[in-house]
Amino acid sequence: MHDRWLLGAQPRLFDLVVSEWQPTGVPTGGDGVTVVSAPGPRNDGYARYFAQNPQIFDQYASIALIDDDVLIDTDGINACFTLGEDHGLELWQPSLTWDSYFSYAFTLHNPLFELRFCNFVEMMCPFFSSRLLRLAAPTFSLGYLVGIDTLWTRLLEDGALKYAVIDAVSATHTRPIGLNKALHGFAGGSGYAQEIGDLLGRLGLEFRGPVIYAGVSKRGRRVSNRPLLSAAVSALAPALAAARNRRFMLARLADHARHILTRPINNAPIPLASIEALRAERQSSPAVAD
Repeated sequence: MHDRWLLGAQPRLFDLVVSEWQPTGVPTGGDGVTVVSAPGPRNDGYARYFAQNPQIFDQYASIALIDDDVLIDTDGINACFTLGEDHGLELWQPSLTWDSYFSYAFTLHNPLFELRFCNFVEMMCPFFSSRLLRLAAPTFSLGYLVGIDTLWTRLLEDGALKYAVIDAVSATHTRPIGLNKALHGFAGGSGYAQEIGDLLGRLGLEFRGPVIYAGVSKRGRRVSNRPLLSAAVSALAPALAAARNRRFMLARLADHARHILTRPINNAPIPLASIEALRAERQSSPAVAD
């Protein structure tokens, strides 16, 4: 989808670096467009790029890491950067259109809100402040293919109202979840849940699922009453009509509403030293080297 990111009615407010784990056909060079070769798992490619280009954390105010199957244009990316910065966010993502493939219903566009504050931003399309991405960069070299996104909202001392889903901007996730698992390093019977559990267990952490705990309505009102936020999930009811799998959609919407009411936010900060210790352990392990 990279070519679509460069199309839109507005001038582009961002530079684009395409980190190729396989050839994309994106033109090399040009006006603010760079292509780098990064074969292998996605996170390894990001880790190498951050290590080789530390100047980006000073050069840019915000940096997005967008998967190749996310459909969004220049106008959407511009707006997502601008809204995140205007609201003082540290980590955010556009909402997903109702016809997207998705894992968590909290990511789906809610027409009642401009944005909703959350305890988790998915790896699919995160927008970082450069300050937070500098702190998060070591997580990409932990040797895990998934799960590191559960750590990002726990790196700041005060993360309240700093992480959000932007409902004013929507993108479409066009590829079924897990379609390229083998290409990204999952072989045989290995799975996402097992890897996430191992990561959290090694750090002594618990993640009980994504929670929306506040929001800004389309009229600009702050909403923090969790029963009201849970009731607002009903605004997604029309998505059931067009769902590929209505049972799946209904279950995810029910989980979303229940999490708002019952789950802890779970955003207590974790020591950065614990991440560095795990990184050293993983990089020295023969099992990881294999």
